[in-house]
Amino acid sequence: ATKDKKEFNLFLLTCSIVYAVIALGMPYLMRFDFIQGIIPLKYMPIKPLYQVSLFDLGRLALIMFGVSLFSNAGFFLLAIAMRKGSHSVAWGIMQSAIVLPFLTGWLLFKDNVNWINLLGMLLIVAALVFMVLGKQFNTPAADTAQNNNKEFLIFLFFAFCGTGISQICALLPNKITLLFPNTAPFSDAVLAWRIPIVSLTGLLIWLVVALSSKTKISFSQLKNASSYAIVIFIGQVLLYLAIDWLSSYKLSGIVYPLAMGCCIVLFSLFCMIYRHEKLHWLEQSGLAVLTIGLFLQALASI
Repeated sequence: ATKDKKEFNLFLLTCSIVYAVIALGMPYLMRFDFIQGIIPLKYMPIKPLYQVSLFDLGRLALIMFGVSLFSNAGFFLLAIAMRKGSHSVAWGIMQSAIVLPFLTGWLLFKDNVNWINLLGMLLIVAALVFMVLGKQFNTPAADTAQNNNKEFLIFLFFAFCGTGISQICALLPNKITLLFPNTAPFSDAVLAWRIPIVSLTGLLIWLVVALSSKTKISFSQLKNASSYAIVIFIGQVLLYLAIDWLSSYKLSGIVYPLAMGCCIVLFSLFCMIYRHEKLHWLEQSGLAVLTIGLFLQALASI
C-alpha cells in the first residue's frame, strides 16, 4: 500500500473502519455463553459503560489519543520513507524506537533492569547505527540518490520519534498513580477501553487525512485492510494484556522491545526473501545484532 500515496490513505482508512467495528462490536459477543467459554470475560477487550468511571474514562481517553496520534503519524511518515528506500531498513529503524519506552520504564517508572537488559538495549541501539550507516553506503553517488537518502533518513527520524512517544503513552495508563500520586489506579473495566478509544481516534485521524487529500472511497483495499485490522486487533489485545501483567512485576518496559523487535526481524526476512531486497553488509549486520539484542532482552525477563 505504501507504493501509492492515495492507496495508502485508503488502506489505513479502511483498516481503521474495520478495526473500530471489531473493537466496538465486541461487547455484543458477551451475550453468547459459548464466546465466554472460549475467551474469559476478564479478557474481553471492552466492558459496558455502566461498569466504568466516566471521569477515569475521560483521563484514559486523553492518554490514548496521544497513543493513536503519534502512532499514526509514525506510520504516515514511514510510508513516505518507504517510497524513498529499503522497506526492511525503514521498518527496522522506525521500530527501534522501542528504546524510548524501555528507557522511560527504567528511568522514570523505576522498572526492574539488570545488566543483561542494558546490554540487550545497547545492542539494539548499535543495530540502529549499523542500519543507518548501511543505508548511507548502499546509495549510488548520484545527486538525486543522495537527496533521496537524506529525505529517507529525515522522515525515518520523525517516524522513529512518533512511534517511540506513542509507545511511551501506551505505558502511562498502568502508571497513573506515579503521574498523579493522589489518584487511584485505573480499574480493569477502565483499562479495557484502551483499544476502542484508539480505534475511534485512529478512525477520526484517517478520515481527516482522506478528506484533506481527496482520497476516493472504494473497496479496492478491503481484503488487505480487513486482514490487517483483524491481526492488529488480536495483537493489540495480547500486547495490552502483557503490559498489564508485567507491570505488576515492574517489567512493563520490556514489552515493546520484545514484541516490536520480533516484528523487525520477521519483516526484514520477508523483505529479503519475498521482495528480494539487497542489503549492504552493514544493514545485514545490524539485523543480526538486533536479533542478539532481542534474545538478551528475552533472557533478562525470565
